[in-house]
Amino acid sequence: MDTARAILSYKGALLKHHLDGGIRKGALTQEQADAKLAAWLESKAGKVDAKKDGLSKVQADAKAKALKAEKEVNAKRLAAAAEAEVAAQEEVVAEETAEEVVAEVAVEETPAAEEVVVAEEVVVAEEVVVAEEAPAAEEVVAEVAAEEVVVEETPAAEEVVAEEAPAVEEAASEGEEA
Repeated sequence: MDTARAILSYKGALLKHHLDGGIRKGALTQEQADAKLAAWLESKAGKVDAKKDGLSKVQADAKAKALKAEKEVNAKRLAAAAEAEVAAQEEVVAEETAEEVVAEVAVEETPAAEEVVVAEEVVVAEEVVVAEEAPAAEEVVAEVAAEEVVVEETPAAEEVVAEEAPAVEEAASEGEEA
């Protein structure tokens, strides 16, 4: 029952009934009652329009605020994605650099290993010559053999062995002359 009464009140039916009661009693004329009803309907329409405008303004403000917040979140997300991409690129560059360094070290170690093989061949050949020539040269060969063990452990020692190989040859030459 309250719902029906609210609808009638909203539409102005209750006011019209009230004004009609005043006309019957002689308090108002029909023109006065119609003017009062029209004025009330206009003020009621103004209130409804103001309420609709207020609600749409509040809704528009809320929508604008939500859009602004969404833009901020998107900007942060894009910044985080860009930062992650930069970090990934830096990681890839670091990996490539590490691979290049490993490749360079491998390239540098390969010739050094060949020098060791060549130096060992020279030392082995000298050992054969020295063993036949002089017993004193065997001690030099033993020292060279001990240095070969050190050569395998450290790359810097490889150069030392390569330099000592000509010294062993000189010692072998001196042994032949004696």
